[in-house]
Amino acid sequence: MDAIDNLIYSTLNVCVYPNAFSSLGIVSDYEKIDLQSTGNNPSDFNSETGITGYIRATRMKFVALDDTNVVADALKKHWFDIANRISYTTQLGQVDTTGGDFPVFDGTLLVTPQAFVKFNIPPYHLIFSYLVENTRIAQIFEKMISMYVHDEKLTKTNNIDAFRWIFNTETLFYSNGRSSERRSLNSQLRPVSESIRRNAYQRLFGIDLAFGDPNNNTYPYTKAEIANSSFISMFESFLIEFWRGFTNANNTSGQNTTDTEHLEDLARRLQELMMSRRTTELDFTNYRYFNLSAEEYSSYVFMYWLFFIISFDSPVVDFLGCNANTPGERLINIGRRVGLPAHTKSVAILDIAQPMNLILRSMELGLFNNSNFLQRVMRSLSTINPILNPTPQEINILNNMLLIINNWEKATGHRIKNPEANITGSVRVQQQQGNGVGVKPQPVMN
Repeated sequence: MDAIDNLIYSTLNVCVYPNAFSSLGIVSDYEKIDLQSTGNNPSDFNSETGITGYIRATRMKFVALDDTNVVADALKKHWFDIANRISYTTQLGQVDTTGGDFPVFDGTLLVTPQAFVKFNIPPYHLIFSYLVENTRIAQIFEKMISMYVHDEKLTKTNNIDAFRWIFNTETLFYSNGRSSERRSLNSQLRPVSESIRRNAYQRLFGIDLAFGDPNNNTYPYTKAEIANSSFISMFESFLIEFWRGFTNANNTSGQNTTDTEHLEDLARRLQELMMSRRTTELDFTNYRYFNLSAEEYSSYVFMYWLFFIISFDSPVVDFLGCNANTPGERLINIGRRVGLPAHTKSVAILDIAQPMNLILRSMELGLFNNSNFLQRVMRSLSTINPILNPTPQEINILNNMLLIINNWEKATGHRIKNPEANITGSVRVQQQQGNGVGVKPQPVMN
């Protein structure tokens, strides 16, 4: 799910809002907004978000716009897109009413489906923000930008895109914006953005980030008395039971120890646990009025903004001389460059951020509260006990679950595939030594 794509689409398109809301495309008083998509072909269509994708150069051009107000307006408008579950129109004013997952061609007319067709609910989950921020990415870029604007320790760049991205990031995310802009929730009651995010992580997942402040001190934030302290242990139990079911689906002999009813029960309990922090409801009809919704949106777009710039050898990565093969390796290099070490497990953590986003939102929707569906998912790629006509959704969920299981073990050191050999106690992700000062491993998941 590409938040940059979504922001570009929201910028360029008029949509139909319900009730008293109205919408227009976003324009600049000064800069020509010339952002091109790859075209109106099905191959460019993202079925998870329901919008046309954009090439990397277009995404980079958007985050490096000279008029920062355009991006700020896009962040505000996109919030209303999500909250109202809007339908976008085509250039010819046609609105799709099929609710399908793919574009519908009617002769030469392309009919665009709803902008958020995946469950017709918000595509962003707080777990993505937690995992990305747990790499220390926000503190690293804060220090990098501070070094750039305050001193000459970083060579000044003649790359216009890198300069504009640095300026835009400081203006949009490291300044005190109005809470109505949805890029910052700062107020007199909650003056520090990182504290707001840490409070949200603690409430929904019962966990803190794996590091303190940049000086290795404990980070101060308000801890909620009511928090989901059992989330991690319950989620690990779900992963263990799912892995057991997946391996049994490929067994040719031996006892089948899979208990899909227990797996369904764990999924239902996790759904209720997360939704209890949001609302008394079990659907997303009134998402805009849920607890943690604004925090979820603002933290996601911020973390995705940072993640995007390390997702390839971007102008910023080139400027810093921190090129590498993966986002995690690039971030580790940038951390070394600015003297603030990234999490040593950044590669594994970033690898599961988007799969976890999909799985937890699906879980909140109750998709896993069905033992038959779970059984089909676990057997969707089986060659030993195959199911009839596995759907793309079932295969996608299985692939994401396997990716999470593999990288969860790398990131936490906890055994999922062989839990009997596991070490009991708190889950810890080892943090590297920093700045010559010994840093004890910090608990990331309690």
